[in-house]
Formats: sequence, structure tokens, C-alpha cells
Amino acid sequence: MDGYTTSSSPARRSPEAPEGCLTKAIRLPVQLVALIVVVPLRLLWEAVAFCGRALYRWVLAPVGRALLWLFRVLVVVPLRALGRALAWLFHHLVWVPLRWIHRVLLTPVGHGLRWLARYLIVIPAVAFYRYVLTPVGHAVLWVARGIWAVVSFVVRYTVVVPLTALWRYVLGPVVRGVWAALVWAWTVAGRILGFLWMCVSTLFRWVFVVPVVWVWRYVLRPPLVAFRDHVWRPVAQAVRGALRGVRRALFGAPAAPGGSGTAGGTGAQRGPGGPGAAAGHSPSYAPHQQPYSSQPQPQGHGRAPQPQGYGPAQQTWQQPAQQPGASQGHPRSPYSGGYPGNPQVTHPGGYPGAARDPRDPGANPYQQPAGP
Repeated sequence: MDGYTTSSSPARRSPEAPEGCLTKAIRLPVQLVALIVVVPLRLLWEAVAFCGRALYRWVLAPVGRALLWLFRVLVVVPLRALGRALAWLFHHLVWVPLRWIHRVLLTPVGHGLRWLARYLIVIPAVAFYRYVLTPVGHAVLWVARGIWAVVSFVVRYTVVVPLTALWRYVLGPVVRGVWAALVWAWTVAGRILGFLWMCVSTLFRWVFVVPVVWVWRYVLRPPLVAFRDHVWRPVAQAVRGALRGVRRALFGAPAAPGGSGTAGGTGAQRGPGGPGAAAGHSPSYAPHQQPYSSQPQPQGHGRAPQPQGYGPAQQTWQQPAQQPGASQGHPRSPYSGGYPGNPQVTHPGGYPGAARDPRDPGANPYQQPAGP
């Protein structure tokens, strides 16, 4: 155990501090436990190490040396001998003959071919290039340069210089002056035409348009409007009323789709005094029909007549009371009068499909009256 412990001389040992009873009481059990645990482990380690050293010294090392000797004797030595034999055979059977062939055959033949190529091909070709092609090429180049110089000189001083001088001192100023004159004339003509157009349009407006508009607005339109409102429309309405009366008297009123019988039957006629009345039926009308009057309705201040069913104050549609025993037609049928404000609904006395002008007060007696 001397190799695992360190000793120090009494002169170098530092004086230890006095230990107390508590320290000794704690350290003694710890030392006992360490001795019980560490000493067996250390003994086991030393035994394993001794066995390993003995195994290596007396078993592994001799076996390894024997295996190495066998590998050297059985593998390395035969391979080395085989390699030397193959090298000797290659040297004496391949390398020596090839070297002899190269030295005795190939080298003289190569030197001869090189001499022949030099004196039969290279030297004549170099001499031909140097003494034939080079002078001829230089001569051709000199002649070409001379011809080019002459041609360029002639073309320059006979074509280029005169044309340049002509353009610079004659044609260029003339073309630029003509172009400037054309541009100025185009601009001036545009301004003149614009001024003339403005004058003509202004003159036409004040000579023709304004008088025609004034004549139409203050001379022709008032009498034409008065003629239309006070002569043409009343006459047209009276003529239409008379024609309706004649047609009603000759052919009777058109039959409603929901009525019974034919046009000549009992309930098909809706006019007062028609064949239906003579058969014992009281005259009745559809909910939106009005009694026919052949006389034109008076108009006041351009207002359309108010048909039955309109209130004088609320200006809304009021359905008239239906008489007993009267048949109703379809509210939008052309025979029943349709609904208020429909420009395509005809008068009850008219015929199916006869459209009226919605602006005509006499065309639709159920049209809503205009405002005051």
C-alpha cells in the first residue's frame, strides 16, 4: 500500500487544528463505511488486473506471435516470391524485347521518316510559301489597295463631295424654306378657316336660326297650340262621338266576355235602349264602364272631363255601385273599360284593339284629371 499513499516529512507537515468530539464521532462511522465498501472493490480490481496481465503475458502474446509467424511464412513469403518471379518474367519476356525493338527498329525508322518529311515536305512547303505565295500575296494586296484608293478618291471627289455641297448649299436651304413656308401657310390657313367658320356660323345663327326660333316660339306656336286645343280637339272629339253613336245605333254595344248570349241576345248589349233592354233586362254597365253620350263633354281650361267614380276632392278612383243583375267583365278587358290611367284601354263604345292617343282627353274618359 506504500505506492498508493503519500508521505510527507514532519518538517513539511502543517500543524493540524485540534478536532472536536463531534468531528471525531462523525468521521469514525464514515471511515468504517468507506473501509467496508472500498476495500473489497479494490481487492476485486487488483485480482482482475492480475488475471488480465497473466492472460496477456502467457496466452495472448504467444498466440499472437505464432499467428504472425504463420501469416508471414504462409502468405507474405509466397506472395513475395511470386511477385519477384512475375517481375523477372515481365522484364525478360516483355520489357527487354520491346526495348530492343524500339532501339533497333523503331528509332532508325522514325529518324528516317522524320528526315524524309523534313526534306521532302516541310522545307519545300516553307520555301514555296516564303518565295512564291508571300510575294504574290503582297503584290495582290498592294494592287487591291491601290485600286481601292483610286476608286474611293474618284467616287469621293466626283460624287460624294458634289452631292454634299449641293445638299448643304442648295437643296437643304430650299427644302427647309419650302417646308417652313408650307407649315406657316397651313397654320395661317387653319386660323383663317377657323375665323371664317366662326363668322359664317355666327351670321347663320343670327340671320336664320334666331329669327326662325323666335318666329316659331312667339308667332307660329301660340296660334297652332290654340287651334289644336280649341278647334281641332273639340271637332275630332265631336266627330269620334258621332261615329260612335252611329256605330252603336247600327251594331249595338260590344258584348262583355262574362255575359250570356250573343251580340244579339239578351244580356250582351250594354247600351240603354239596346236589344237587351227590349228583352226585359235593365241596362247595366261593368264596374268601370260609363254611360255613353254622343255629345262632346265641355272642357274648361284644358282639363279632361271627370268620369263617374272620381271624387272631386281626393282625385282618386272610386268604384261605382253595381246595379243588381249586371254582369261584370274582366277589369282589364277592352270591353269593360280597363283600369284608370291605362293609355291602351279603349272607350266602352269602341271596338277591341283600337288604341287611342293617351294625350287626347277624349280618347280615355277614365283618365285621371290633371292638376289645377
